[in-house]
Amino acid sequence: MKQSGVKIAYSSDELQKDRVVSVDIQTSDILTALRSVLGDGYSFKQIEDYIAIARKRDIRRIGCHQ
Repeated sequence: MKQSGVKIAYSSDELQKDRVVSVDIQTSDILTALRSVLGDGYSFKQIEDYIAIARKRDIRRIGCHQ
């Protein structure tokens, strides 16, 4: 098993603490691996060897009607 050397930053308040996950990942793309583990409810941003994880927010635009 090869380690990536990537550092991951996240808020412990943002991630589910009581969730156990078991995966067999056959990819070289760390962002794809994170999506398979955490699902679509999170966003990921990679800058060099750091990845930041944050919960996606439900942002809705409210239009003004005249």
